[in-house]
Amino acid sequence: MKRASSVGFVVLAAGLVLQRLEAPAFGKDISSVILSTETEPTGKNSETSDCRPPDPAKIVKDETGIYPVNEILVMLKASASKSDVEEVATRVNGKIVCSVSRIRLYTVEIPATNAKQLDEMIAIVAKQPSVKAAFRNRFSQPTTP
Repeated sequence: MKRASSVGFVVLAAGLVLQRLEAPAFGKDISSVILSTETEPTGKNSETSDCRPPDPAKIVKDETGIYPVNEILVMLKASASKSDVEEVATRVNGKIVCSVSRIRLYTVEIPATNAKQLDEMIAIVAKQPSVKAAFRNRFSQPTTP
């Protein structure tokens, strides 16, 4: 089990590991959310869909951190449904590549090739009525020496 803390968020691979979550964006402290990466007897994880790691060729590093330039993390409002996130993904020509059902969190792969395009698509997604928050799938944040 991994516990979410309050600094950033990362989806690493099929087992889905939560390292950090930007809690202020969600209007509450979700650091107490604990997700299990143990699978059910069927081999499926009860909390996540079939997730896949980001394409290594799409991972970039800049002054804001390390992240895949073609992925957006989307958290839905409590009233939203899976069809809502599918509609959101369609608006940016994206597809859902991972989900965490307990906290209504989805990774959407998009056709962005640089940080500017990524940020533009995040802005589009964040404005959708069913979306509580949208942000980069950051692996790390810069550290100060």
